[in-house]
Amino acid sequence: MSSKEYRTAAAARGGLLVVAGVPEVAFGDRVQIIDGRGRTRTGQVIRASAEEVLVLVFEGTEDLDLASTWVRFL
Repeated sequence: MSSKEYRTAAAARGGLLVVAGVPEVAFGDRVQIIDGRGRTRTGQVIRASAEEVLVLVFEGTEDLDLASTWVRFL
C-alpha cells in the first residue's frame, strides 16, 4: 500500500484535524497521525477538497502540536 506524508496540519479541535494542500485524497481514506513525541493516532477522511482535508481523529486531538505533526494518508 502506498502512503503519502504531509506536515501541513492547519487546525485541530475536538476530534477533528484540518490538513491543507493534500491532493488525491478521498472520503473514507485511512489516516495515521504522528505527533512530535512519536505517538501515533488513527483517523479517517470525512471531507476532502482541493484546498484542505478534514480528518476525524479517533483518539482525539488533545496535546497535538501542529508544527511537529506528520499526517500519513494510507
